[in-house]
Amino acid sequence: MFRAQFPENADELDRTRTDVEAALACFRQVDDCWGQSEALPLRARLRRYDGDLDGALADLREARSLADEFGSLSPPTRSSATCAGSTCTCGAGKPTW
Repeated sequence: MFRAQFPENADELDRTRTDVEAALACFRQVDDCWGQSEALPLRARLRRYDGDLDGALADLREARSLADEFGSLSPPTRSSATCAGSTCTCGAGKPTW
């Protein structure tokens, strides 16, 4: 995910797309709701650049829904403090700690 942000700054959006999709796939594979909630806004921004406003909105809604599962409206700040030292998993229901 971190790697995906650098190419975007250098206007290498195809590389950013590849990296953000890989990050999302990894986060989904391990059921990491925080990671997904971090990656989805970047993919939403890419979709907005491409004119896919419906896809961008869907990504943002999914990110917010995932963040709401663990009690955060701001994934990069509150959630990192909340999850520090704990194991958080999400999936079919509420997250488990």
